[in-house]
Amino acid sequence: MADKIYEFRNVTDILELTDEQFERFLEDFKIWFKFQKEARKKLAYLNKLGFVNVRLSDVIRWNDDHQTGITRFNGEVNINNHEVYEVIINKSGA
Repeated sequence: MADKIYEFRNVTDILELTDEQFERFLEDFKIWFKFQKEARKKLAYLNKLGFVNVRLSDVIRWNDDHQTGITRFNGEVNINNHEVYEVIINKSGA
């Protein structure tokens, strides 16, 4: 079965998952939650420097790869308020 990427903008969007998918999602969500809390704190400091603005997405995009663990996080970088780049943060050993 091929991987499917789900996008959760609202809490009720999670209801489209099967019970089995939800169990996998919960394990991945724990990793996502911890990463987001740590990264947002560090990015707030970096953004105070002024010339670069790094923002993580407020939407959860979950790749149902039938495994537990997250190795990538998406975000955006705005340099000098002109250009926005999508960045992928690879995290090994999730």
